[in-house]
Amino acid sequence: DLVVMVARLSPEKQQDHLLQAWPKILQQVPDAQLELWGYANDNFDQKLKAQVNAEQIENSVTFCGYTTDVNAVYERAQLLILPSRAEGLPLSLVEAQSHGLPIVANDIKYGPRDIIVDGQDGLLTQNGDKAGLAAAIIDLLEDDDKRQRFSDQAYQDSERYSEANVMKLWQEIIDDMNEGAAK
Repeated sequence: DLVVMVARLSPEKQQDHLLQAWPKILQQVPDAQLELWGYANDNFDQKLKAQVNAEQIENSVTFCGYTTDVNAVYERAQLLILPSRAEGLPLSLVEAQSHGLPIVANDIKYGPRDIIVDGQDGLLTQNGDKAGLAAAIIDLLEDDDKRQRFSDQAYQDSERYSEANVMKLWQEIIDDMNEGAAK
């Protein structure tokens, strides 16, 4: 059961919250593995690594660093987690969804709710609720049928951000502007 987080290692991404929830997840899903992908800001990785050691979860948590082949990461994973407290439009959510990955992310202002359909292709959690974060991850790791339904839905929902659909939306904007200029 591979869980991944693809994001800069920095305080606003709140990898520390995920690591605090991880022992509870391991109690329910002992074979779960967590990979943290991304480069570190301001040595935040050192704080996270110390936390992993303090929680004694080093056998199930791997710091993978930066990758240029994020698609390979998504192809191997069962879940993507994003417990951020601040986001714009998180590209990792769009990318993961296009690989059929169910997502667990904080329901914060901007971002996750624009991509995730809560209860259909992912689960939205409350910022700061580490028990809720753990429960959502456990729910999807333990329920293969639900995870498969969410995965199927993620593929469908990712079509909103397909190149063809995005180009169509841009063309509509351009057409509207051209019409306005012609008047």
